[in-house]
Amino acid sequence: MPAVILAALILSTAQSPTGAPAMPAERPAARWIAAPRPEMPVAALRGNIGSGTVVLNCEILDTGEVAGCSIVSEAPAGYRLGRAAITAMPAAHAEPDRPGRYEVVLNFIVQ
Repeated sequence: MPAVILAALILSTAQSPTGAPAMPAERPAARWIAAPRPEMPVAALRGNIGSGTVVLNCEILDTGEVAGCSIVSEAPAGYRLGRAAITAMPAAHAEPDRPGRYEVVLNFIVQ
């Protein structure tokens, strides 16, 4: 059963003095050259969840590569959507003109 990712949005975040991501900054969001394309996990297909959302925190390097992603949230929990999103990120590539930390929102839906 094929899964389709409806949207992959990147919102910029500023760096706090402690190094933890802060609230969105007043700068343009990064743009995808090659958007992440995670596959719907088998657990999600078997669970018949239909859709889900994952928020990642990732570093966009000055080369456009995506690195250092961590899961901020995933819903519904327990279906490995976050792991699927992280696994897909090495193939993603952003415009290299806006390096920094970003929140990446991935919406999963089964069609």
